[in-house]
Amino acid sequence: MYYFICVNYNNSGYTENLVKSVVTQSENACVIVVDNKSNESESNKLKLIEKKYKENIKVIWSETNLGYFGGINLGLKGLPKTNPIVVGNNDLIYDANFLKNILNGSYPADALVIAPNVITKDGYHQNPHCRSRVSSTRKFLYDVYFSSYISSKILTWGSRFVNYLKGGRDNSLDQVRGYIHMGIGACYILMPSFFENFNELDNKVFLYGEEAYLAGQLMSINARMFYDPAAIVYHEESATLAKVASKIKYDYMKSSYYDYKKFL
Repeated sequence: MYYFICVNYNNSGYTENLVKSVVTQSENACVIVVDNKSNESESNKLKLIEKKYKENIKVIWSETNLGYFGGINLGLKGLPKTNPIVVGNNDLIYDANFLKNILNGSYPADALVIAPNVITKDGYHQNPHCRSRVSSTRKFLYDVYFSSYISSKILTWGSRFVNYLKGGRDNSLDQVRGYIHMGIGACYILMPSFFENFNELDNKVFLYGEEAYLAGQLMSINARMFYDPAAIVYHEESATLAKVASKIKYDYMKSSYYDYKKFL
């Protein structure tokens, strides 16, 4: 079986769209949905989705909200690790050739995690997130960003203004296949070799910072992440977090930043 694991929290409509895109990949494709204690209405929607796609879906009902990687780890429990396992958000649509391109891809032995080509609704390629480790200048800006909420708003406004002057965000020219330091947290492919070294993902944080912690896991054993632009997935961009107030998001990020910054 080829497993796709996602976390659902109060947005089951996105999960159904993901399932639709997975069932066409292979008759042996299966979606593991971990529900992070959604409300009754969304849980009922998910039960209908489970009934509709019962041959290709398994829902795990968590009794508490485990966060992102915590939910993924619950989904990983008990699965065979002989094939690549795709993990990610539920607000994703997998390209029709996604699985085929992964299975036909050739990757270095030290590439334990593959970062796919994650494309947003405005056509932006979210990978490669970081080709190499973050520069000292960028780390300084992160420190300023997390020094206060007001500083974060000023830097965010400045970044948006610069992107506006450039005609919008664009990294379409940086799409070379190869090693990267960090991939965007929305989606990863965990190779069988990953599970020869780790039982699960490092889930020290509830939300935000997952990219850095995964990079830290790989660095701890001198392993690497590899970017494959042929593995395409479309991203709605944090459908769950769109409902969360910006100050709360900032507090989530700040609470973990000073620990994970050493992996940047």
